[in-house]
Amino acid sequence: EGAVEGEEAGVEGERETMLLECHAYEDAMTQRRDAAMQAAGSDNALRREAHVRFMTERFEYEHRVVLSEIIRTARLSAGGPDADEGAVVEAVRAACEREMGEGGCI
Repeated sequence: EGAVEGEEAGVEGERETMLLECHAYEDAMTQRRDAAMQAAGSDNALRREAHVRFMTERFEYEHRVVLSEIIRTARLSAGGPDADEGAVVEAVRAACEREMGEGGCI
């Protein structure tokens, strides 16, 4: 029982660390966007470019975070850090299909 509680606490600690890292990265993205918008001044083309760059970076980052969480969860459901890689791949594939439909992570 103590080992299970320890593993759950470790997982929760990893999750909290990931959330802190996410917030820090999102803040940095927003600061870069704001600086680019400020530098663009009233030039609408430059402002639009800065906004598109921000939205693209944010979209890509959010997908990396989601995929990382899917992999982490799949690894735990497949047996933890020492899980067979084949079992982890199958668990990831199943999770992706649940989240994104058939062929979701491919």
